[in-house]
Amino acid sequence: MIMLVLSELAALSEIKDIGTPFIRNFSKLEYRAGTQNWAIAQDQKGFMYFANNEGLLVFDGVKWELYKMPNSSMVRSIFINDKGEIYIGVYNEFEKMVPGPDGKLKWSNSFTRVFNNLSDGKFVFRVKARNQMGIESLSDSFEFTVLSPWYKSIIAYISYIIFLISLIYFTIWTVNKRIEISARKERLKHMREYREKEKEYIRQALISEKEIVTMKNERLRIEMIQQDKELANQAMNMVRKNEFLIRIKEELKDLKKLSHEEPAGEKVNVIIARINKEVDSNKQREVFEKVFDEVHEEFLDRLKSKYPALTPTELRLCAFLKMNISTKEIAPLMNISVRGVEICRYRVRKKLGIDRITNLTGLLINL
Repeated sequence: MIMLVLSELAALSEIKDIGTPFIRNFSKLEYRAGTQNWAIAQDQKGFMYFANNEGLLVFDGVKWELYKMPNSSMVRSIFINDKGEIYIGVYNEFEKMVPGPDGKLKWSNSFTRVFNNLSDGKFVFRVKARNQMGIESLSDSFEFTVLSPWYKSIIAYISYIIFLISLIYFTIWTVNKRIEISARKERLKHMREYREKEKEYIRQALISEKEIVTMKNERLRIEMIQQDKELANQAMNMVRKNEFLIRIKEELKDLKKLSHEEPAGEKVNVIIARINKEVDSNKQREVFEKVFDEVHEEFLDRLKSKYPALTPTELRLCAFLKMNISTKEIAPLMNISVRGVEICRYRVRKKLGIDRITNLTGLLINL
């Protein structure tokens, strides 16, 4: 008889004694197998498996089913793993049963045991047999070694170390390179800024120097204009003074002709002599010519370098014309006649290569 302990909630109401489990007996006529059962196991679905003399007996809670061994051997032991694979120990055999597509168990004549996901290292596989009388044999063992995967080999570890060192070196090199590039960019930036500041400083210095030169030139030009004016005024004063003295001399000569007294005539001659001396004074003329040459030195040098054929007298005439003095006023300054000034002007025009239409005075002023 097979006795099963069932924990059905519906059957608890039938238990008269509190604490006594519900027990149901199954006769040989109900499960239709041998009278002896050697081992019992239960899978994850709740099915019960019995190692029976006539084979593997399975009870799903409703019906019984018997799986006989190929050689009609009795089943002595049962083991069910987490995958639902059923391993049974049969007389002189080791069998495995797996569910088929229809849900029925099928025999698998596999005398191998597969171990998956074992870690690397050394293992010992032990096995022993048990006969119909339940007597177990001595265990036998098989020692085997699971080699390390390629990524755990010595060469792999050496490669890891080399790669790690290379990575650290490359990281350090990259950081140093970036620092160097950053420092170089910073230096170039500072150098550009310094050059720009230097250029700006030079530009400002040139502008300042140019302004200073312009101011100096302007001051010199103003001084030149002032000196020209003063020189022209001095020249005009000399001309007017000489003209005035000449008129007085002429009037005194007329007065001498009208006077018949000897002392008066002698007095007039003395005055005329003094006037002649004042009109023909070389000292005053020398002072005037010295100042004249100092004021127009640059103009005379420029004119002489451009027109080397000009004589000193012609150069002096050009300077008088630049001062915008008329021909009549130039004549006494140069101690020649008005006709002599006109002839000198003609020679200057010829040497400068200009026609009569061109204004000589305007040309000299703009030179």
